[in-house]
Amino acid sequence: MATVTTVQLQPPVPPPDSDAFTVFFEAVRAATNSLAYPHFSNFITSIFCTDDASALSPRLQDGRDHVKSELGADHFQFRGSIAYEQIREAADIFVACQAALLEDCCNGPAKRKPRREFLVKEDLERASRPEPSFESTAAAVSYSPLLMTECSRAEIERRFSPQSVDLCLLRALVDRLFDPPQSNAGTCCTMSGDAEAIKRARGGVSAGSEDLDQVLTFMQQLRGNQQDVPIKEYGLGSGNCTGILRSKLRCPPMLELIWSYWIEQGMLVQGLNALSLRFQNRRPVGPDPLTRCDLSPLRPLNNIFWGYIQREQDRLTVVRRAYEYDHHYGLKLDGRAVPPLVPADSRSSFVEAFHRLLQLADRYYRTAMNTTMNANAFPILNAIRDLHLTLAEGAHNQFGDLPSTARAEMLVQQWLLARPEMREFLGGRPGVPYPEAWMPHMETLRNTMGWNDTTIRHYRDLADYGEKLLLTIRYLPWSQVNNSLLAALWLTFWRPEIESYVHSYRIVTGVDLTIDDVRIQPPGMLAAQPSDLIRRRRAAQMGAMSA
Repeated sequence: MATVTTVQLQPPVPPPDSDAFTVFFEAVRAATNSLAYPHFSNFITSIFCTDDASALSPRLQDGRDHVKSELGADHFQFRGSIAYEQIREAADIFVACQAALLEDCCNGPAKRKPRREFLVKEDLERASRPEPSFESTAAAVSYSPLLMTECSRAEIERRFSPQSVDLCLLRALVDRLFDPPQSNAGTCCTMSGDAEAIKRARGGVSAGSEDLDQVLTFMQQLRGNQQDVPIKEYGLGSGNCTGILRSKLRCPPMLELIWSYWIEQGMLVQGLNALSLRFQNRRPVGPDPLTRCDLSPLRPLNNIFWGYIQREQDRLTVVRRAYEYDHHYGLKLDGRAVPPLVPADSRSSFVEAFHRLLQLADRYYRTAMNTTMNANAFPILNAIRDLHLTLAEGAHNQFGDLPSTARAEMLVQQWLLARPEMREFLGGRPGVPYPEAWMPHMETLRNTMGWNDTTIRHYRDLADYGEKLLLTIRYLPWSQVNNSLLAALWLTFWRPEIESYVHSYRIVTGVDLTIDDVRIQPPGMLAAQPSDLIRRRRAAQMGAMSA
């Protein structure tokens, strides 16, 4: 009797536990997801509407307790701009805690000490602590995105199917994210037990002069560029007022300004501006789509909106954001509120480099689907390195504070738009499912104002997925990577986000990044400004409607 042998070819999938990069990918995914609007809405509700904090993470519970202790028992006062200011302060704490990579990065806003002697005592206690072991390192990230849980393992296995992952190995890989840069001392020093050599590798300093534990390898590279500058300890009385801020070195926020760019392209800020003008009973030139916008003074949103308008001078202007979009990514804003810009330092190569990376990624996926071929990840590695250096060139000046400030302001704007009072006059389509409560009202506002018929969902997806991809390129030491396996790990882990970003970009701009632009598309499409493409698409839609 003949024996039947079944032969099946499987696409090559890199082992996810082969490098610590996979752990960082999962940490970025968890951190950015925790910044989503539903978590912010729960946070605000737990402070001002209910005592139930069961839906909050332990870090957010600390932030909530801090806010409530500062506001007092009768905290929500609907007079003047007090209510809006309190919500705005809560938004700052939310962003600081949720964007933190390490657990103690949230302690700044959540556990402030009012007296100087407490700060000095805390500094002395920190200086006298012994060198942290692996156990203390694990405890320090007990509630951080770097904590690998069973859910983390399941998510990684799902993305790297059919590969299996060991949870203990994932947790052990976390420590390798803080290895010293190889460019200074090489791998041999990193893997050896010579603590003095490791300390020298971490910025060329001795073991006793400074502590760079739990500092990402990329941030250690930046520290090495300023070896002659001492590190400033936390709090007052440290005796150093000009050094590198340890909090900035250890706690880079896991957020990107590209999130704000795409949300602004979705007209969130412009929509709130239109509502603000109508709230002030100011009629725009031409027809007034918001003529029936009447907020009752008996409802909370009325006073909160009053405070929102009163504090307009404290928010970022569209011009400041436009200059920063250009400095970070070379992205332009288009509109009557944006004057001609005269930027001092524009990232003109970012758009083409990012889109070229996405195009190469799609080519890799197509090749990998053919099980008779072995896809080459080295071109993607080169593209990632180029984009990594481009992002690093734009990480100066306002980079330290403007992205987090813009995120907090836009979260508050989303919260205002999601209020039930808005639904009463904006209406909406209750039969359409939306992932976030502000989106149906924004959709109605876009249609009412004639801001094209592309759904806000695609702008939200571009913001969310673009942020995830850029974070993993910015904060990992890609400049010292020569192994294409790490690029294959990046491609495999982020395939859902890459494919979704490319799809949403095509819907919003009309440009398909998966098409070879040399053969099919008009030249220059990869480097074209999204704002120009959106304007052309909007004009074409308006022309079709008028016809």
